[in-house]
Amino acid sequence: MDIKSFADILEYPYVIIFDNATGNKPHKTSCSFVTEENYNLKMTINQRKNGYYQPIEDYEHIRDASVVPCKKCKPTQFRCLYKRV
Repeated sequence: MDIKSFADILEYPYVIIFDNATGNKPHKTSCSFVTEENYNLKMTINQRKNGYYQPIEDYEHIRDASVVPCKKCKPTQFRCLYKRV
């Protein structure tokens, strides 16, 4: 997966932000924590030293125990509501 820009991230429904300081969290790409400013800081200015962004198509394929869902955008909530319909 060759991510070259923030716009590439937004083409996916979810993104995992791996962060050494705050932990690894999946977000909906519409989450207010997923910003171009934060992306540029982590990926360009800090050159991925403290983490990186990994876009994903489907939240259900996350198998990493260190990944804890964002409490603001609740990426698992949509999936649960979707299954009830």
